[in-house]
This record gives sequence, C-alpha cells and structure tokens, in this order.
Amino acid sequence: MEPAILIIGWLGFAGAVAAASAKGVKRFLLRRANRSSDKPAYDNLKNVDNHIQFHFGKDQDVFPYAAGPKDALHFPARCAHLCERYCSALQDFTGETGDTLALDLGCAVGGATFEMSKCFTHVLGIDSSPELVEAAQEMAVQGSRQYTAVDITQQYTASLDEDVDCARVRFEQGDACNLRSTLPAFDAVLVARLLTELTEPTRLLQRLPSASCCNEPDEQPLWQSCQRC
Repeated sequence: MEPAILIIGWLGFAGAVAAASAKGVKRFLLRRANRSSDKPAYDNLKNVDNHIQFHFGKDQDVFPYAAGPKDALHFPARCAHLCERYCSALQDFTGETGDTLALDLGCAVGGATFEMSKCFTHVLGIDSSPELVEAAQEMAVQGSRQYTAVDITQQYTASLDEDVDCARVRFEQGDACNLRSTLPAFDAVLVARLLTELTEPTRLLQRLPSASCCNEPDEQPLWQSCQRC
C-alpha cells in the first residue's frame, strides 16, 4: 500500500494542489523544481507570531472584516483534510493496517500537524527553523500561546482544538533536502508551501518516493508523548 504524498505550492497568484502516489510525485513538479533559488530562508521572512496567527488564530482575529475571502482561512487544516482524503491506509476498514503514520514536512508551528493527529495515530512535524519547532513544541505542551497580531500590535491567544491529542504528535528540527535515514515508514506525507523555498527542491522530490522505506530502526519512537502541563 503506497503512502499518499500531498504537495501544495503557489503557482503565480494561484494555489496548486496535487495528490499523487509515491511513484507519481516526482514527475508532478520536477520541471518547476529543477532550479535554484536566491530567496532567503522561509523563517527569516516571517516571524513566529506571524506563523502562530496563520496556523491557530481565530477567524475574527485573523480577518476582522465584514467582507472578504474568508474561505481562504484555515489553510493548514484544509491541507490536513486533503491528506486524510487521499490516504488509502485510512480507507482500510479491515483493521489490518494498524497504526497510521503521517509526516508534515515544513510544518512551521504545526497547524497541519495537530490537525492530522485527529485522524492519524502518530504524526511527525519537521521544520528547519529551531524557533518555529520550539513554538510548535510549546503549543503541544501548553495547548496555547500568546502572540502579537501582525500589523496590529494587539495581543491574542492561540489555542489548540480540544479534540487534539498531543500524545500523537512529535516535532523535530530537520532539513527537508537531507532527511535522516532512520525515519519510519509513513502512510501520508504533506509538503505544503515548501518547494519554492528550497534551494535544491529536486533532492526532496527524489527522496519522497522512498519515504515509506526505513533503512534502520528509529532510535527514538515517533510516538514519544508530548503531554500538556
């Protein structure tokens, strides 16, 4: 059973969404990705508060206007729902699949990671920014975090949904272009808004088809609990 690999990125002003099997994902964006980028690192462009607001902010705090594109809200959650929809392991109702594992590459502060934990048994979020990973871990431990709204300088509190089980979630810092070989097999891999920020995106595309292969046992269990205080 092949893992579902979901790549979400921007093409000009429009968002492009594709769901592909492990065999087909490399062909999907290879031509676009086969280039280098002079853009600065993603976490240097956006501060932690910006990410917290984008991933966890309440609708009225993120978009406090009567009219506008409110359907664009909850982007991380919608990405997680697409993973749920296209993951064949979640459609197996025979009980033979066992635990389901998901990987959120470029997870930032973990909005999609936490949302995926509602349907996957264990979810690993990986991001290259230690500040963003630390913020995600804080959300997992505390369940909430104060942040200053972007361009408003007003304090808000971002909170996780009550039905999020943080024992299913783990975060770590890592390089998407150089994933460690000890990663376990995953039933679903989410790559959202990441390819355009990588200097060598083809390295990630070449690695994704083998995301379901594990060369050696993971030294630290993926499902290591992250309990709230």
